[in-house]
Amino acid sequence: MIDKARAAAALAGLSNVEVRKGDALALPLEDQSIDVVISNGVLNLVPDKLAAFGEIARVLKPGGRLLLGDIVSSRSCRRKSEETLISGRVESGVLSRRESSSPSSLRSDSATSDWHSVSTALKAHPRTHRAQVRSARRQRIRAALRRRARTNAAVRSIRDDRALKGGPTMIFRPYYYFETGCAAYLFGCGTLGKCAVVDAHEEDVGAYQAFAASKGMQITHVIDTHVHADHRSGGALLARMAQAQYCLHESARVRLSFEPLRDGQRVELGNTCVEVMHTPGHTPESMCLW
Repeated sequence: MIDKARAAAALAGLSNVEVRKGDALALPLEDQSIDVVISNGVLNLVPDKLAAFGEIARVLKPGGRLLLGDIVSSRSCRRKSEETLISGRVESGVLSRRESSSPSSLRSDSATSDWHSVSTALKAHPRTHRAQVRSARRQRIRAALRRRARTNAAVRSIRDDRALKGGPTMIFRPYYYFETGCAAYLFGCGTLGKCAVVDAHEEDVGAYQAFAASKGMQITHVIDTHVHADHRSGGALLARMAQAQYCLHESARVRLSFEPLRDGQRVELGNTCVEVMHTPGHTPESMCLW
């Protein structure tokens, strides 16, 4: 993964890009040496979030910025979002020495310490914080609904166009989970009745089966695009119930058995076919289907 990133930077002629291997709990950077820290789906995978924020505070320059595209709660995401979830832009100086006399103040070994101690440190503007969170949440929901409307319109267009031409019909059904910012998908060949479920959630295993049955389709593949940490995957359970193949990328390090998928491999679902693209980054085994 490191070699791929360095090769890509060299190919693009980016002489000002440096790739380092490190740990979120021990960043390989000097104190107060970084202007901006960006986290995209990383902090929710870190078990000790207090220590991770301590490292961010250590490496940021005074007045530096932190940009989160992440879930940073140590509690269930089913609680009120303004108590447990920070989304969007965090203003400059939030993790600077103005909030903390030393980076270690963001660390805690106390068993009673939880997300609220981090939340307090992050609230540089307490009066506007709740309004900002609510506004960001409303914007995310509106954007998701717009995407869903566009997706449904595209599915109807494809279905109607192929039906008019007498060709094969593809079924595509998205499932959105706003609380965790996740999505699952059921898609496949409506003509031959074969489909796959991607990134299944444990609580909706029955819903996927019911929808497939309503379309006269059999679930033949259950695919997790990566090993999930922000929700309980229902992939293995759904595969057992539907007697389908449970698939992960071949590099996944898990104890349960699965059908390994490799980069460039084609997965056929009747007249519908997708290709596997290994895209390490979010996690080493992450992959896309296209």
